Amino acid sequence: MLKCTNEPGVERGITPDNENNDGSQSAPSYSEVTKLNFNKPKRSLIIGDSMIRDLTCDTFENTDIKCIRGATTSTIRDSLNTMDVSVYDHIVVHVGTNDISMSIPLEKTLSNFEEIVTSTKVSQVGSKIAISGPCPRLDQYSQGAKQLDISLQDLSSRLDCRYIQLSASMTYADGEADTGLFADNVHLNHKGTDRLIDKLTQVPWLCRSSGRYRRLSNSDHRVSNPDRFRRGNWDRRDYHDYRRLNPRHETSGNRNPSQRFPRRSQYNRYVRGCYNCGENNHNLERCRFDRPIQCRSCGRYGHKEKNCMYKRPTY
Repeated sequence: MLKCTNEPGVERGITPDNENNDGSQSAPSYSEVTKLNFNKPKRSLIIGDSMIRDLTCDTFENTDIKCIRGATTSTIRDSLNTMDVSVYDHIVVHVGTNDISMSIPLEKTLSNFEEIVTSTKVSQVGSKIAISGPCPRLDQYSQGAKQLDISLQDLSSRLDCRYIQLSASMTYADGEADTGLFADNVHLNHKGTDRLIDKLTQVPWLCRSSGRYRRLSNSDHRVSNPDRFRRGNWDRRDYHDYRRLNPRHETSGNRNPSQRFPRRSQYNRYVRGCYNCGENNHNLERCRFDRPIQCRSCGRYGHKEKNCMYKRPTY
């Protein structure tokens, strides 16, 4: 704040609050320092191996992404030691998959994790660090990923840091991994990356960006026209997905049009509901099924037998 000086023999002017009459500078007040720190935007850092390769700076608000392909826990530890982590209030570490495939002892991996957490807390007092657990694997190292997941939960509880468990959201109730989330036996595809983002946003300081999620990798999932599923205020994406999973013209039999195309009144009775099961009393986020279920009557996906509009007649 500026103040006016009106002393005898001194030309009237404006001087800062922290400037004395003799021209010397005084220390800023506590309110000024508090105001500067309060207005400073809080930034977060997500650092890890190639499992976060499809995350960009546009994915989260005020978040930097540093992906080191092929990185191990020791690589992330050395990288954090050379970085100026004082500019970050929150840090998320996602690493450990390559330690398993490189046959690094589990004790060594846990020791590196402990050093990462302790050194970050010492260098940046008051900062919050979270450990993102390993994703399930579909190769011969699947048991190693499960052991690392259990060990990291105990380590995070002992070090008093947040742990983000990813395995629970990428496996079925019987413990088998969801193969539809992986591009290969290790890395995630577009759907798996979305599942990873949803789990990371459960951390209070990570907020998904309001802009459209862009994926900067060589993939067939790029959308050239993001509004192609919208018509006015209606989002028709579920309808297009329903048509894709339930094609009407899968057979070319000599049936009349009334058999090939259900009546409009009949179609309106089966309004598209949940993406996985077709029920109208909930949506995809609240569905207990993790993927589209198969109808026992027609064999198509995305609805139950009781709601099947292609139900075969019983004689």
